[in-house]
Amino acid sequence: MYYSYFLHDRLDTYSLLLHSGRLLQQYLVDAYVCVEQSRLDYIRKHQDKFRMEYVSGVRDAISRGDSEAHCIGKRMILPSSFVGGPRYMYQHYQNALAICRAYGNPQYFITFTCNVKWTEIQRYIIEHCIHRSQNRTDVIARVFQMKFESFLQFIKKAQPFGKVIAFLYTIEFQKRGLPHSHTLVWVSADSKINSPSDVDKYITAELPDRNANPVCMLL
Repeated sequence: MYYSYFLHDRLDTYSLLLHSGRLLQQYLVDAYVCVEQSRLDYIRKHQDKFRMEYVSGVRDAISRGDSEAHCIGKRMILPSSFVGGPRYMYQHYQNALAICRAYGNPQYFITFTCNVKWTEIQRYIIEHCIHRSQNRTDVIARVFQMKFESFLQFIKKAQPFGKVIAFLYTIEFQKRGLPHSHTLVWVSADSKINSPSDVDKYITAELPDRNANPVCMLL
């Protein structure tokens, strides 16, 4: 909450931090490290609250074939609530397998990418006289999150692929810093693709019009 307070624009208030270019990116990295260290310190000082994790840890070691005492156990146990930890990833992996066991294989694999040319991002960049959109990665991430949530609502309510019974997604960041998501979608039996002609309804590959989209032709 402390860092979020400094990373939000305020009306008629100039923030030197938000206009620092690449220094802002360095600040964001340092802030994330501080928050992560605080979480790790809490886990380290409250290991007794996570005592129940030891049993599953021993079970995991035995299932891997680790029978030697020197390679079993850790001084600090990371619970599944720690984002990015091994138990966090393993729990989400098990949840994904449970969905597949209940509904079968997913029907659609959708990649949703961020575009810095989105109207919301460009309008903000112009209004605040920012030279490069990469200098405001926080704005890019917020706009992407709103767009992605709208995308999920669209496939659930508008049902362009049919009735959605389950979905699963993960968000990643490219080396250029732009986020993108991979989404698996399960649909009802009557909405599944059963013939090659059904594929053409949802998957198309088209060359852009040279006159209507000259920029796309150059790319």
